[in-house]
Amino acid sequence: MAIIICLPFVMVISSYSFKVAGMATFGLFAMWFLTFWWELARWINANLVDLLYRIDAAKLSWLSAANNLYDRMVLQFVEGMMFLVLPTLWVAVLGWAGMKVGSELARGIGDGGGKTAQGAGKQGGDKVQSKS
Repeated sequence: MAIIICLPFVMVISSYSFKVAGMATFGLFAMWFLTFWWELARWINANLVDLLYRIDAAKLSWLSAANNLYDRMVLQFVEGMMFLVLPTLWVAVLGWAGMKVGSELARGIGDGGGKTAQGAGKQGGDKVQSKS
């Protein structure tokens, strides 16, 4: 919600830059899509526990947990990667893609529309100078 509230101020400060608009668009999509990644991580976490410890007694016994220290480390590593690293990479990649798309849009519009407007202004200036 804070991102949406701050977005008009960011756009005004950036002079309505296409680069910032692209980054904001892709960034908002990335933020809204994070719930999917976290739900996937939760589901994988629950199913990995069931896969590693198929027997109910192994899930409850402290002795079997001590024997499976390596499995526990793998579980914690996968949890950390799925809950923290994967969403961070997701937001970073989509933010970078938004910056690239926005800058290419700005360059394309600037090269096409800017040159035409500059040519029209030059023609008008030439006409005014020729009449003087």
